[in-house]
Amino acid sequence: MSAVPLRAVGSHHLLAQLSEISAGRVRLCFAPDVVDALVGLESVCGSEPDPPLLALSWPQDTDTNGAIKHVVTSLAGVALARWPDWYDEHAPFAQPDLGASMLSEYDGRVINRLGETRSTLDPAWTRQAVQHCRRGIRPVLDGFSHPVQMKQLILAAAQDNLVLLMALESREAHTTELLCFARAAAWIAGETRVRVAAIVPSEFREAAALDAISYGAVLLEDRPEQGMARASRSPSRAEGRSNTGNQARLPGGEVRRSTSRRPKDEPSRLVLPPIIGGPHPASPGEQLLARWLARDAELAPLFAFNQRVDTTGGDSFVVDLLWHSGKIVVEVDGYRWHSSPHAFSSDRDRDYRLLCDGYRTLRLPHDEVMDDPALQCEKIRDVVRMIQKEVHPV
Repeated sequence: MSAVPLRAVGSHHLLAQLSEISAGRVRLCFAPDVVDALVGLESVCGSEPDPPLLALSWPQDTDTNGAIKHVVTSLAGVALARWPDWYDEHAPFAQPDLGASMLSEYDGRVINRLGETRSTLDPAWTRQAVQHCRRGIRPVLDGFSHPVQMKQLILAAAQDNLVLLMALESREAHTTELLCFARAAAWIAGETRVRVAAIVPSEFREAAALDAISYGAVLLEDRPEQGMARASRSPSRAEGRSNTGNQARLPGGEVRRSTSRRPKDEPSRLVLPPIIGGPHPASPGEQLLARWLARDAELAPLFAFNQRVDTTGGDSFVVDLLWHSGKIVVEVDGYRWHSSPHAFSSDRDRDYRLLCDGYRTLRLPHDEVMDDPALQCEKIRDVVRMIQKEVHPV
């Protein structure tokens, strides 16, 4: 790669640069730690990120075609997770109980209506994808090319101004893998006209295999953004002593660090505002926990998912699960996005700021929620009863 000096930017400036990427182009970004870069980037997105971002992990030891299939499958997973809230609407395909013929007619009317304002919508793809999602199947469809499927999945599940973040986390990637990564990023951008940000470790700044996407490359600064919560805030009580920031988290997939245990998180994360009042569409743990809590007569009336907490100290957070009157926050933490030193520190800073306003935080590991949701519900119940005893001692 050419030794042209790279402009160093922080997360705020990088987000602004991502919004300026032309359709069908790639922006190469070097980061000291790719996971920390993604965590920091989401933290400055606020509650209404513009542009919306979708982070996908690059699969190791695969060729370009295999990687593109991985992107299609990941996008389909996000689409299924966000179902039925497609096309920036609330459940456009929701319907009363209908027979097969009437349901087909109903879907046709909805698709025609959506197509009136979405010129790139493919009616044939949409009809089949809707049928897949109704059966709980990822909408990866036979008979449609990869570019068509990616375009339609992005249109249905995200927004047409989406920026796709392709994250290559391994510092040990070989030349062939880097070349495949660059080719796939360029192909996806060119074929789908989506904007792509390719994020790779800073160790590859001189890698010639990335030359094809290196124009306009930037270097993400090796320091956390200071004092950034999900939304703007005023100075906190701890300002001037110690402030590691309030970085939000991305529940993610396969961990880069050497480990024999693979977390059960999804390998992709849509960095869109969580659905207030419901489990995050990209967190299997939140979704599973929501189903268990809904059947629990004691806990279901108390808790709501993805609630905003505005503190008297000026902070604003969206928390995974909140018992408002009891001031209990429950977070479902995926190992991958909470294991780095920066994320670990940021989580505790966030807990501190909530605690200063009277909120106590219970953190549940994502893997443990997936393995034993009943036990996690009992942990929540124990905390609830502890609070109830404090308020109404025997």
